[in-house]
Amino acid sequence: MQAAGLTPVDGVFHRFPLPGGVTGVVLLAESHVAVHTWPERGAVTLDVYVCNLGPTTRRRRGSCWTV
Repeated sequence: MQAAGLTPVDGVFHRFPLPGGVTGVVLLAESHVAVHTWPERGAVTLDVYVCNLGPTTRRRRGSCWTV
């Protein structure tokens, strides 16, 4: 996230009992990132939300996928 120019503020993660997955969120100065996993289904979601979309954050958005 830092390589993408995003600023982590805090984070909370919860691991569910086996065979459960993980749910977590990282609070960003710009908004937040959330991740949810379902290992029993082989599934994961990653939600990246960034506020104040402008020329600077548009460039950062592309770098999120290369970090």
